Amino acid sequence: MCKSNLRAMLVAEIKCKLYFMLAVKLLSFGSIAALMGGPAASQIVISEPVSNPVILIDDADVTIAPTGAVRVIGLDPDAVAILGDYSSTFSNEGFISAESSSNFFGLDTANGVLILGDVLDGGKIVNDGSVSATADSADATVLARANAYQVAGDLSGSLSNSGEISASANSGFIARAFGVFVGGKTQGDLTNEGIVSATASAPNEASASGYFLERGVSGDLSNAGLVSARATGGVEAKAVGVEVGGEFSGNFSTSGTVLASAVSSGNEPSNEANASGVLIGDMQGEFSNTGVITASA
Repeated sequence: MCKSNLRAMLVAEIKCKLYFMLAVKLLSFGSIAALMGGPAASQIVISEPVSNPVILIDDADVTIAPTGAVRVIGLDPDAVAILGDYSSTFSNEGFISAESSSNFFGLDTANGVLILGDVLDGGKIVNDGSVSATADSADATVLARANAYQVAGDLSGSLSNSGEISASANSGFIARAFGVFVGGKTQGDLTNEGIVSATASAPNEASASGYFLERGVSGDLSNAGLVSARATGGVEAKAVGVEVGGEFSGNFSTSGTVLASAVSSGNEPSNEANASGVLIGDMQGEFSNTGVITASA
């Protein structure tokens, strides 16, 4: 079997598992606020508060109006979930919040906006309001993870913020928080003119990143606002304002502020605290800083 077919099978298997986990989690909420999409769907507007998950099945424009809000509290919540590849415009002018109240098989995960597929070329994720995710567990065996925005696949479109994006994770074991997380390649553009923050705290390991772009960047990053990350861990603490795994071949410009702070609360000599304002695996592109970048550990 060729490698491409094998990779396709593995990706399909992972997506099936993600869909299953999402379906099981949604059962805990009883009813779903809106099962979006359908052949006639082209523009969806949420102008009132809802307290159950919003699920987008088909590729359609979605707007959370200034009077609209999606606040979900419960078992590993996803306030908004887009179940496939996306080439439309998702615009938030209101309030989106996911707050986890219990764990799911040892994981305590909260996603403000979860995109299980790719953001395709032409797709736009726009935040002019507030998006937050909070995962909080005192369990000494639970990994708590909070993602305000999580794109599981590639980002070939754009993600822009002029509002506030925040993620907070606290656990009795391990905590990880990401303001914006992209699991695939970032080939599109990321723009911040607002606030992106991540905080994590745990007695074992805590890590926080304002932006975490896992598989490299070939698009452009621009920051004219505030990006901050703070981690407090007993054994290990890691805080990064903007982190790029792999190669960065695009343009990165910041005229705003990037802050990272890591604190180790443990008493052992082996305890570590590491902070980086910007951390890039392989820098091949352009970098311009006319703002402030600060890291403390």
